[in-house]
Parts: sequence; C-alpha cells; structure tokens
Amino acid sequence: MRWSSWSVLLVVGVSVAVGPGRVLAQSTDKDVEAKIESALKAYRSGQTGEAMSSLQEAIALIQRSAEKGLAAFFPKAPEGWEASKLDSQSLSTGGSGNSGGSWTTLSQTFTRKKDPLKVTVTLTNSPQLIQAQKGMLAAFKNPEMLKALNADPNHQVKLIEQSGWVGLRQITKGKGQDDKGKGEIAVYSDSCVLTMQVDSDD
Repeated sequence: MRWSSWSVLLVVGVSVAVGPGRVLAQSTDKDVEAKIESALKAYRSGQTGEAMSSLQEAIALIQRSAEKGLAAFFPKAPEGWEASKLDSQSLSTGGSGNSGGSWTTLSQTFTRKKDPLKVTVTLTNSPQLIQAQKGMLAAFKNPEMLKALNADPNHQVKLIEQSGWVGLRQITKGKGQDDKGKGEIAVYSDSCVLTMQVDSDD
C-alpha cells in the first residue's frame, strides 16, 4: 500500500475529528479531588502556602490527564513511515478574566522511509490560540480575500469547513530539486487547534 504525505494528514485528521468536542472531557480522578480538598482545607485554616501547593499539584495531575487524552488521537505510523516520540508541553498561568489558563500542546513527526519526507502534526487545546484562529479565519472567509491570496499560482489557499473543524489549507509549490515546496493545514474546533505541515507540495 502506498501512503502519500497527505494520506498521513487524512489519517490524523480523521482520528482527531471523531471527537473534537470531547477532547477536553477528561474524567477527574480521586487523586485530583484529594488535592483540591486538601487545598481547600489548608486555605480555610489560613495555610495559604500549602493551599497553593496542593492546587498546583492538582493542576499538574489534570494536565497529565489532558495530555493522555490528546495523545490518544494520534495514529500509529502508516506502512512505510516512522513516527517520532510524541512531544508534550503543558503550561498553566494565573490571572483574572481571560488572562490566565491552562493548556497542553502535543507534537509528532511522521517520516516516510524512502525519501525521507516529513509530516509534522501539532494538536493544542489552548483557548488563546483557538480565539486567534477564529479571528484570522473570519477575514479569510471573505471571497475577495481568498481571491487575493490565490493570485499567485505558486501559492494556493483553500478554506476548510468539515466535521466541526474550520481552517485553511495552504500549498506553496517548489521551485526545483532543492526546493520541494511545502504544505500546511491549520484547523480549529471548539476545543482544539490542529496543525499539519509537510515539507513538500506533494
């Protein structure tokens, strides 16, 4: 079976699309609840330092649970490809309103053995990045904007709206043997942003 670079993108996209709205719906285990209860008890007794420490430990447990949930959507390497180790990063910031938050980003690279052509997949549940994607896509939905973006035949942009995901596919054609071009799909759902990059216009 032959697998093109975009076949890998399709496999990953389908894997993630089966549940874009439930990626964040990770169950809270007893360890997390125990840490939160411990923090509340410490806070009520005036031990603010211990309360903050317990809450930070609870956040760390929740982040690990979120990482595991997101990682489940990454497929195994197709035949003829190799997958790198799944890279995981989590961040939590404090603040009022929308200035704080907690999110997880996972990234993995698939390499085709015969080339080696690479496809990099990144999935994040960052609310800030989701909002940024929504703002950008609002402008790109304008037909005149898309027409302007596609004025150069060597750089083509296509709007994607499918299965709860909205985003763009961009392909930049290569200029020769040493320049194979590149392709990228960037889409978002209510809970995630999915980016897939390939170092070829294949």
